[in-house]
Amino acid sequence: MIALAGPRVLETLDALPASGRDVVLALDLSGSMEREDFDLDGARVSRLAAVQTVASRFVLGREGDRVGLVVFGDRAYVAAAPTHDVAAVAQVIDTAMIGVSGRSTAIADGLGLAIRRLRGREAKSRVILLLSDGQDTTGAVDPVAAARAAAALGIRVHTIALGPRDLETSPGARDAVDTATLRAIAEAAGGVMFRVRNTDDLRAVTDAVDRLEPSAAAAPPIRGWHALWPWPAAAALLLLGAAMLSRPEETA
Repeated sequence: MIALAGPRVLETLDALPASGRDVVLALDLSGSMEREDFDLDGARVSRLAAVQTVASRFVLGREGDRVGLVVFGDRAYVAAAPTHDVAAVAQVIDTAMIGVSGRSTAIADGLGLAIRRLRGREAKSRVILLLSDGQDTTGAVDPVAAARAAAALGIRVHTIALGPRDLETSPGARDAVDTATLRAIAEAAGGVMFRVRNTDDLRAVTDAVDRLEPSAAAAPPIRGWHALWPWPAAAALLLLGAAMLSRPEETA
């Protein structure tokens, strides 16, 4: 009779956070990223090491987002397809190596591939974070034109200009970053360009991007009914079975 009454209790379950946001990092792996002109925790490190430390922490904080990684040098390739497994993407960032995609700076190729990974996605927000410490060396595609194409698709692009010197203030400097182009890319795609000269600047950028593109907040808990009738039903079946086994055998 208890089982037939259908007893149940109301329980609260934590919801998995999901922002509906897709974020792709486009990371420059050109030869100039080997330059050791950043200080990290009191040690002199390469630009790549500084970026890896800060970017992997940034990615780990994007719980609820789908995060992917594109790397570029002479050419661009997808190092990590967009996924909710942010720990896996952070690991790929930590193990990225200069030279695997060539030593030049194909900014337009990296941006274009990131756009292709986001094009057609139904996420409510699609964002590219493009990081470079040089200037586009391919000339095959105008990176600003690629940024305009991103904007037409509803994709926002933020850029990070990395390195102590830039072409605007030190036009003759070797490996100077092209801040003008990176600024134009961000402006064309509704984003912001960040100027990074040291590790503190880089950490500040990740905080600023978190404010511009907030990660998923804790979703409200899910409330639902948990049925209890299977327990009395199972007990009734056990009692019925025991009763049948204990019945005396009929004699002829």
